Order: sequence, then C-alpha cells, then structure tokens
Amino acid sequence: MIKKRITQAFYSLYKKIAGSLRMQLIGVVLISTVCAWLSFGFTKYIFYTNEPYYTYPSKFELQQRIKGWAPIIQRMQPDEIGRFLKQQMKKTGMRMMIVSKEGNVLYHSENMFEKKVDLYQIQMMMVQQEEATSHDAGTREIYALYPFSLENKDVYFIASKKYRPVTGVYRRVNSVLTSLTAILIFIIVYFLLTNKKLKQIKMVVQGMNEIAKGNFSYRLKEMGQDEIASMVVHVNYTAKKLEENREKEKKLDRERTELITSISHDLRTPLTSIIGYLKFIKDNSDLTKEKRVQYTKIALKKSEKLKQMIDDLFDYAKLTHDQIQIQNETISLNTLLEQLLEESFMLSEQDDLEIKKILCNEELWVKGDPLLIVRLFDNLIQNAVRYAKRPGFLEVKTYKKENQAVIEIGNPAEPIDPNIFQQLFEMFVTGDPSRSKDGSGLGLAIAKRIVELHKGMIQAKQRDGLVLFQIHLPLSKEMIQK
Repeated sequence: MIKKRITQAFYSLYKKIAGSLRMQLIGVVLISTVCAWLSFGFTKYIFYTNEPYYTYPSKFELQQRIKGWAPIIQRMQPDEIGRFLKQQMKKTGMRMMIVSKEGNVLYHSENMFEKKVDLYQIQMMMVQQEEATSHDAGTREIYALYPFSLENKDVYFIASKKYRPVTGVYRRVNSVLTSLTAILIFIIVYFLLTNKKLKQIKMVVQGMNEIAKGNFSYRLKEMGQDEIASMVVHVNYTAKKLEENREKEKKLDRERTELITSISHDLRTPLTSIIGYLKFIKDNSDLTKEKRVQYTKIALKKSEKLKQMIDDLFDYAKLTHDQIQIQNETISLNTLLEQLLEESFMLSEQDDLEIKKILCNEELWVKGDPLLIVRLFDNLIQNAVRYAKRPGFLEVKTYKKENQAVIEIGNPAEPIDPNIFQQLFEMFVTGDPSRSKDGSGLGLAIAKRIVELHKGMIQAKQRDGLVLFQIHLPLSKEMIQK
C-alpha cells in the first residue's frame, strides 16, 4: 500500500513537471546547481598546493605551572624564593621572575638579567603569541603571567620558555580555478538540459515561418505535455484550419467558375428560345391565331422555367451565405410529411405514380426552420416525381435511430452513371444528362445545404433499381430526454 502511494506521488509529481515549462526550468536550474556544487567539492582535490605550517604550544601549560607555584612562594622566606626559582629553572628550562606593579624585578632565575621590565610590552607579546600557527619556522618564546600577593604587595609572576615548532602541511585550494570550474559545469549542464526545449522552440518558429509563407500543409512534431507542446498543437490546428479554408476557397472559386459557365448555358438556352419565338411571332404577322397561341405558350413555358432557375439560384446563394440565420422551432416530421404527400397525391394519381407511406408510430420531433424543412422535402419529392419510372411508385419511410430521425425517399428510376451519381448534390448536376426534364439542377444542392444547416446528413444510394435519398436529422432535446 505504501509502495503504491509512493509510486502515485512520484507519478503525480512527474505529471506536474512534464506539464509545466516553469517547473522544468526550475528543475534544470536545481540540477545544474547541484552539479556545480559537486564539481566545486571535487575540484578542491585537484586545484591545490601543499604549504607547510608550524604549530606552537599555548601559554596555558606555563600559566598552570606558575599558578601552582605561587602559593608555595607565598610561604617562603625571601632567600628561599631565589633558590626555588633556580631549582625550577634547571628542571624546566624556563625563565622566571617576580616583578612589582611598577615593573621592578624583585626575584628572578639565573637566566634572567633584566632589572626592570615593561609589563604592557609583555602583555602585548602574550596577545601576539596566541596565534597557534605560523609560516615562520623559527623558535618562539612563550610568556605567561600570573598576578598574586607577596609580602602584602601585589606582584606578577612572569615565566617564559622558548619552543621549537611542530611542522605540518596543509592544502591551499585555488578558489579561482574551482569557482570557474563550477560555473563552467553549471553552464554546460544547463545547456545540455535545455537543448531539447530550445530545439523544440526553434522548430515551432520554423513551422510558423513556413505557415506564414503559405505552406499550410506543414505540420510540427507533437511531443511533450507542457506549454510549448500545447502551442505546437494549436499551431498545427491553425495550419489545418487554414489549409481547409484554402481548399474551401479553391472549391468555391471552382464552383463560381462552373456556376458562371452553367448559368451562361442554362439561362441562354431558354432565353434564346423565348427571343426566337417572340421574334418569329413579331416578324410573321400573317400567322394563324392557333400558331400564334402555340408559340406564345412555348415562350411562356420557357419563361417560367427561366424564372424557376433564377429563383432556385437566388435561394441557393442565400442558403450558402455564411451569415444566414435560421428559425429554430419544434417540428413533427410525420405530420409535415403527411401534409406534403397529401398535396402531391392528386399529381401522382394523374401521373400514374403510387405513393407508399411507411411512417413510424412514434412522433419524430426535430428543431428547425419550418419553411426550409418544407423546401427540403418538397425538393426531394418533386425530384422523385420528375425522374421516377412510369408506371411506378414513390416510397417515403421514417424511423428513429439512436438520437436521430431518419427519413428515406425512394423511387424506381433508370440507372445513373456512377461518376454522375457521386456529384448528384453539386450544382447543375442531374441524373438526366440531356436535362430533358424540367429541373433547374439546383434542387438537390439546395436540399443538401438545408440539411447541413440543421446539423444533419443526406446521402443518395442506388440499389435494386431504386434511387434512395436518406436524411438524418438530430431529434430535439425534449424527445431525447423522454
């Protein structure tokens, strides 16, 4: 259990560090600092010189001795004091004297010849001799002073002894070289640890430059989880969207060119016929009344077809505009289809076309623009009526699939070339290459756009001699919740 918690803690820490550029930089600085500190400790054993030093004993030993001798001297007679000092001189080799506060020498050993001493100077010498080590290999005289009372007078017991030093060797570290090495190690480790991130930043800059030049197919390599990785994802997403928009613009340009070409052809054909018939009527005043009426009806029919094409073209242009706003009302698809099929019943009866309705028992409620939804199904039904075989039938089927309403409209029809069938929802494409029918070639393109505006999907299929249009529309939230 404890091992699992430790593993989880380390994993959580790793995720935080991997997901934060700031934490990574802090870690890099800490690691670089530790490496520099370790190098500083290691180079102390490389960049150094051995230098001798000399150690001298302190005054403590002398002071303890004269402190122990003072009470003995206090009990002696004056002539005994001299002999005592002489005796101790021979044993220890020390120089000793007892002086008054004025510095007058009262008693002394045989190796002392001063009659008067400067107590202040002796105290200064004692301060200087506190340095235990020295670079001087010569002997050093150590002084000790102890105040006490003798014959009811304040006196000072002063002792000194010359010592030869104890020689030792110490390492003198070259702090300049060790410090420079530590700084160099810090810089090297820092550069090594940040090199990958710097390459990643350079890669992002290079990628953005490529995208700025118009190379929207360029993609950056996605790696890591920190802010730079997030920026790479957003740059790739931006490039993808720009590429999609460019392709969309190319497609729109191509469609615009095709539209101009198709409009020129499709509008000129009926217009030429209208002008021809009207001019013929004008130039031939001797036409019979029957012929004049016949030619006038033909010109009128061509004019109505021209108006239909212009209306459809206007509707398509309006629907493909980016700023179009649609109404959002709750619509019952079964009820709507019932009404549309009732309106088409008389036409289909006269046209030797049977209508088959297979509507699900459950109401299918969707959110949408009623006028556009009516236009969608009216276009599809009119398309089926126009191109269905005679005698034949028109089948309309509805059912629910997951959170979507599915509508299928099918009819028997002549097989359509697969290449043309794939482009059936494009402008000015019909299943009849000769356009002998009265369609404008925009009905299915308008239907597809209406479905897209309602977040749905439409597709066409050919199977068993049938042409089938299948529409998927999202059900309303209220119906989904039920």
